[in-house]
Amino acid sequence: MVVVAIGGSMGTLLRYQILLNWPVTLGEEFPLPVIITNLIASLFLGIFLAVFHQPHGRWSTQSNARAFLTAGVVGGLATLSLPMVDIPLLIKNGYLVWAILIPTALLIGGTLTVIVGLLIGGWRPHHDQLPAEEEGQ
Repeated sequence: MVVVAIGGSMGTLLRYQILLNWPVTLGEEFPLPVIITNLIASLFLGIFLAVFHQPHGRWSTQSNARAFLTAGVVGGLATLSLPMVDIPLLIKNGYLVWAILIPTALLIGGTLTVIVGLLIGGWRPHHDQLPAEEEGQ
């Protein structure tokens, strides 16, 4: 899909600019800009998914706008390849604790940030569905 390729290009360029211009404050070994960029991408993913949420608990998969924003822009903005490269470098440089904590933080932090984004975007669990006893009325 062309819309995903265009969105992915935009997200990748945005990530590249963030990483180029981010002041490194914790040392060259610590990938703080990569972590923050992935968490920002997770937040936007949650917001966009909430916007495209359909009644009855379904996610819209047919929208070009959704594909452009989620798979494209957010997919390009987020990166797991950089942390996967940074982790062996952290181990090599003696930062074993960080090498364990960073992927854990990305997994937990990313999941929580998606949930926050969903809530910011207006998604409410079970609010789109009628309770079972009201469905037949």
